[in-house]
Amino acid sequence: MKKIYSILAVLTLMSTSCSWLDITPADTVVEEELFSEAEGFHNAINGLYKSMSDSELYGRELSYGFVEVLSQNYVNEAKAYIKGITNYSAYYPLFSFDYTKEKVQQIIEGIWKKAFFTIANANNIITNIDELTAAKFRYGQEEKNLIKGEALAIRAMMHLDMLRIFAPAPVVADNKPYIPYLETFPYYGGQAKEPVEEVMKKIVRDLLTAKELIASYDTADADRRHYLSSINRFTLPTGETNADAFYYYRGYRMNIIAVTGMLARAYNYWGKHTEAFEQAKEASEFVFETENNTAALLYSNGSQTPYDRKFSSDLMFCLSDINMTENYQAYSTPTSNDYLNLDAKVIKFEGVPEADAGDNRLRYLMERNEKWSQVGFRPLKYLKLDAANDIAGRVEDMLPVMRLSEMHFIMAEAKASEGNFSETDGANYYLNLIREGRNCKKMDLGITDMTSFKKELFMEVRKEYCNEGHTFFYFKKYNEPLTTKMLPESFVIPTPQSENVN
Repeated sequence: MKKIYSILAVLTLMSTSCSWLDITPADTVVEEELFSEAEGFHNAINGLYKSMSDSELYGRELSYGFVEVLSQNYVNEAKAYIKGITNYSAYYPLFSFDYTKEKVQQIIEGIWKKAFFTIANANNIITNIDELTAAKFRYGQEEKNLIKGEALAIRAMMHLDMLRIFAPAPVVADNKPYIPYLETFPYYGGQAKEPVEEVMKKIVRDLLTAKELIASYDTADADRRHYLSSINRFTLPTGETNADAFYYYRGYRMNIIAVTGMLARAYNYWGKHTEAFEQAKEASEFVFETENNTAALLYSNGSQTPYDRKFSSDLMFCLSDINMTENYQAYSTPTSNDYLNLDAKVIKFEGVPEADAGDNRLRYLMERNEKWSQVGFRPLKYLKLDAANDIAGRVEDMLPVMRLSEMHFIMAEAKASEGNFSETDGANYYLNLIREGRNCKKMDLGITDMTSFKKELFMEVRKEYCNEGHTFFYFKKYNEPLTTKMLPESFVIPTPQSENVN
């Protein structure tokens, strides 16, 4: 039978995960009480981000877990001398894109269920926010706009990732239905699935609306723009209290830069490169000080870099998981069946030594290991830094979701789609922006056509996003197999079996 996303199920998820709601003895939630004050909406929005940071989504499976294993970035211990994922791991069948094994299906089920629970929570906010008067909110209509905009942006983002996982890429999509686009609450199941093109239209529609709503808050004055600068996105201003925290920490929320970047991601995946370029340029060049034209996003470099393993100054949006370092420990232990050791044959940090020797991703985020001429890289991004340092402590909980580099990749792809591979304003130029941002040397990458461009693009993407879950989607949107034995249909992960039961 179909899943039932009822008021009770969704709000119970929030209450049990976050301990934010009081449950009556009969285990029911009076929805009117929840949304009778602004605080109820604050808690509901916070619940969305908490849900997204759980292990079924960006806390593991949509970052360093399921989708990253699919990218073939990790060592397959059965075919190597060095340690890696063993054949006892639930992830092992993903090396051959086998989605039939029970443990793999359990992972897929978890992703689907948690994603649509999150969407249902977002729809609950969207459904109810207009009923509360602006006077109930500290910042009136602007705050109402912010909350509704974030809920719409999250709804669109979650549908985009479900589409990227469970449907073919737009470049090869047929007109068959793959996933539903849920817009109502409560949802009792049974909504018809839709084709890729129709889902993409709704994703972009929601993001455009969300962008307008969020901009009315984030760009209302100089102070709010200031809270979007690199350090202020992730801190509480001096003198403010935890009671005021909802209005700060914008880097952990769908802020105006992030929703603009998400639009760029959606347009790019859809193959609409002109629109993608415009949104990516706007996001990448956002200024928080208009008088001095000071950019909010900067590539991480300098004295802070050794302690900032998340490269937070160029992070547009991240989630928070205070248990991240503990949760990741098992995946960084060589004796574990799930040891996530990056394969140097695939991720080529040492490809051009004279140009890449200073690469900050290699210097600060990797630990080299080898045996009998086989090389691996143990990722350090999600491990606790031994050195006591304020910066290290500040970034420890971060789950990166979107970066400045993604905007430059998107702009490079847009130029490549036009046949512009120039070093001055074309694809070569934008790829070099990323390389220079990571302390590599600017160089002629030898890009002359789409074939050579994709080769460089994929190589840079593997280095930039190892452990962050993006590589699989880059290959998928171009319909380029990740291995010589990969079949095209392997790009479409089958929906959970429980969803296919009438």
